[in-house]
Amino acid sequence: MNAAAEPWGHRQLVISYLYTATFCTAVVVLLQVLGIGGTWTQSAAVSYAIGGCIHTAFVLFTEPFSRHMPMRFVPIPVTAIGLVAGLLVGGWFAIGDPFYFFVDDDYTSIMLGVFFGILGFIFFTTRDDLIVARAELAEAKADIAEQEKQRMETELRLLQAQIEPHFLFNTLSNVISLIRTEPERAEATLLDLTRFLRSSLKRSRQADNSLADELDIVRAYLSIQQTRMGNRLAFDIHTDGDMRDVPFPPLLLQPLVENAVIHGIEPAEDGGRIDVVVAQQGGDLNITVRDDGVGLNTSSGGHQVGLRNIRERLRSLYGASASLTLEDAQPHGLMVRLHLPGQS
Repeated sequence: MNAAAEPWGHRQLVISYLYTATFCTAVVVLLQVLGIGGTWTQSAAVSYAIGGCIHTAFVLFTEPFSRHMPMRFVPIPVTAIGLVAGLLVGGWFAIGDPFYFFVDDDYTSIMLGVFFGILGFIFFTTRDDLIVARAELAEAKADIAEQEKQRMETELRLLQAQIEPHFLFNTLSNVISLIRTEPERAEATLLDLTRFLRSSLKRSRQADNSLADELDIVRAYLSIQQTRMGNRLAFDIHTDGDMRDVPFPPLLLQPLVENAVIHGIEPAEDGGRIDVVVAQQGGDLNITVRDDGVGLNTSSGGHQVGLRNIRERLRSLYGASASLTLEDAQPHGLMVRLHLPGQS
């Protein structure tokens, strides 16, 4: 559909009339160069009257006419109405007689009006088609981006569905082995597992996720791993002030912590420590996951898949505004920094 059939916004309307005025000015200059159309004042009066009336006819009558005839035929009667009105108005202002171009003129002005009216129609309808095409292209790009986001969210849910049963079975097996020998540790593990599953279920059922939700899952996960590994694992989670209500995408932080446990601490002979630090700076959110395990160079390469998935999600959610960086920790271990923009 032609853009003229869409509702006109105030800004779009003003801009379109400015285009019309520019086109009419060009017509006046051309007529004076050719030596036709009377004086500058008369040419300007007729040109602006015809251009303005044709433009106004498109604004007012395109939609009503489109209800009763195919859209491709609508410009014909609309242009005719605008041209007749423009000649009447132009005759009134240029000559003082609204019917001059229909009665006393030699019809040169009418033919010129038709000619330039057709040119104006071609120009503006082409411009409107370009505007519509650009809008449709932008909408298509937005749809593609939304589909990509939905695809990644689906993959995220599938990943979550794959990870949690595996983690659940391992934890339950560990609880079974502790029931007779260390019932208190078994009870603590079950409580942590309950908190972990409750937080995971909450995350899967709600559209919006908060930093508090993700930290609850991470804390429960680390508590379970601490119970399993004993004194081979220590951890601390520190937040800079009250940020529990800060929006936070799911499954960005948890995989980083899991990598720190599986690829950093577990391979280390004496285990180690994991520190999660969350801070805000200028509205941006900065998260650091540091472990003093075996480090990036000596750990297995399995963590790379998870990091690649996180980077893809960051690119889908934030474009180039978010980042995930890795660096060696001193004296050993790995430090992962996650930066998210515009959190509040």
